[in-house]
Amino acid sequence: MFQSVTQLCASTGWFRANIGTKYLQVMRYVINLPNDLATEKEKNLEKYEIFASVVHHILLKLKNKIKQVNENVTLSIDDKVLISHLSIISFEMCH
Repeated sequence: MFQSVTQLCASTGWFRANIGTKYLQVMRYVINLPNDLATEKEKNLEKYEIFASVVHHILLKLKNKIKQVNENVTLSIDDKVLISHLSIISFEMCH
């Protein structure tokens, strides 16, 4: 199911209708590792690789938007919310 949802979101577009933000909100709960476990199950590693690829793809798209920002064009509220969620989930992945 994880792969199907990821493929659907990717085909729709990460920036359309806040798909990227919604995806990240759901995935925060999918990737949570209980604090009492020292390691993750091997079968979940593929899930993390896919998720890391999605985060990388979204960050590259945001990087391009940020480079284009000038006095006439600014980041939208949706872009800023997406950046916020990327920051939160990146912190949680590292923690």
